[in-house]
Amino acid sequence: MIDVLAASVDDVHALADRLGHAVPGSGLGVQRLVSDRDWVAANARLRTEDSRRTLAGRAALRLLLAARAGAPMRDAGALAIDRTCTQCGEQHGQPRVDGLSISSSTSGPHVLVAVGDADGRVGVDVEVVPDALWTGFDAYALHPDERGSMPEGADGISQRIRAWAQKEAVLKSVGLGLRAAPARLRISAVERPGAWPSGAGMLDPGAWCPVATTEVREAAGSWVTSLDGADGAWWMLAAATPQPIRRWTLDDLVDAHPSAA
Repeated sequence: MIDVLAASVDDVHALADRLGHAVPGSGLGVQRLVSDRDWVAANARLRTEDSRRTLAGRAALRLLLAARAGAPMRDAGALAIDRTCTQCGEQHGQPRVDGLSISSSTSGPHVLVAVGDADGRVGVDVEVVPDALWTGFDAYALHPDERGSMPEGADGISQRIRAWAQKEAVLKSVGLGLRAAPARLRISAVERPGAWPSGAGMLDPGAWCPVATTEVREAAGSWVTSLDGADGAWWMLAAATPQPIRRWTLDDLVDAHPSAA
């Protein structure tokens, strides 16, 4: 079972202000939901909007993790999440927590976070579709087998970002992120329909796509699926195997912890 939360940066901050009894719109409530290291990381951002987005992503991941672990929301900031970079030792690496697999992503006004079993190896990526792509995008992001089949125009940009988001989610799920070039793998267009249980909070049976070709050994055997989210962006979830997904909203999190509101 994978728990996912998709939200907007504004909504995460609004909830944080509400939970923290801060003045609505002040953005001060989020301080109670993140760690000191999260706060330092956010303040290192040069632009206010980037700092605010980082805080929303960190807080959303902690709130979902608290729900999964059965911990009080007020203790979300104290949850032990390690972000030690495996390359340099600084606290900007893939988030890790004992006993579970976690991942987070932010783009533009959006936040996407996931928590799965330790062997579930989850990775998420949300990407806003831009008006234009940078020169060299195809060479960096697309596998040689993909480059000739992409449409032109606005649909071509969207499909290229879709492919990018699929691959970044997979690469994050195996702990590499963009240290491995996305062009080194290709996601299959053949979907495997899910046969998952339905019910409150469960996503409809989703379709997962396997990694079809890869020069990245760690990514072999991984799967990725597209999640419904706000228009104008792609929302991707990768895992070691296809499995049921439980979708949370911010209101769901509050309802699960009624004493927190």
